[in-house]
Amino acid sequence: MSDVKRLQRIAWSSLTAISLLLGAATLWLWVRSYGRIDRFDYVQAPARYTVNCARGHFEIEIDRNAGYAIPEQGLIWTPWSGPQGAADEAMVIRTMDYQFPRRIRFFGFTWGPPRGSQYVVTGAFWPLLFVAGMLPVWRFVSYGRRVIRRQRKGVCFECGYDLRATPDRCPECGAVTARS
Repeated sequence: MSDVKRLQRIAWSSLTAISLLLGAATLWLWVRSYGRIDRFDYVQAPARYTVNCARGHFEIEIDRNAGYAIPEQGLIWTPWSGPQGAADEAMVIRTMDYQFPRRIRFFGFTWGPPRGSQYVVTGAFWPLLFVAGMLPVWRFVSYGRRVIRRQRKGVCFECGYDLRATPDRCPECGAVTARS
């Protein structure tokens, strides 16, 4: 295998692993959001970045002038109350549409022009999970197709060498083949 193909394989495998981790984190936050509210604040004066998760939705808020008023700088995680609090927070997230006029809605997300120094994006977790799962599913399906194609042709699964003369072991790479 050439160095370029090896690098491509490593890059695709790394991207797939990152996509799987992001998908798992998104799924965890999505499921957790139905029972609890999570609020993540990152404060670095002069800005404050906030992510709220509740009832299958999230809200990302960027306020460029609020960081001076908060004495704690850095990352702050605030787990809120149980299911009743999650319902209340979902109401807050839904009413954000009314606070910001001319909101744009697309594929479960809403955003619009900033209001003063505050910019807010709201959305559902399912589109994020869908996008994070596309690459791993594509890689899994393409691997299955490649294995089936090589099995039909009678070649080695690892290197693609013709196995008609030696059906039990590949003379090129030494891989043992499982023939049915």
